[in-house]
Amino acid sequence: MQTIALICCLVASVNKVMFLLS
Repeated sequence: MQTIALICCLVASVNKVMFLLS
């Protein structure tokens, strides 16, 4: 399931950005 892997990667990236901005 490449779609699930892509979503997980996207969520991880968003969480990382939010963590850096907070």
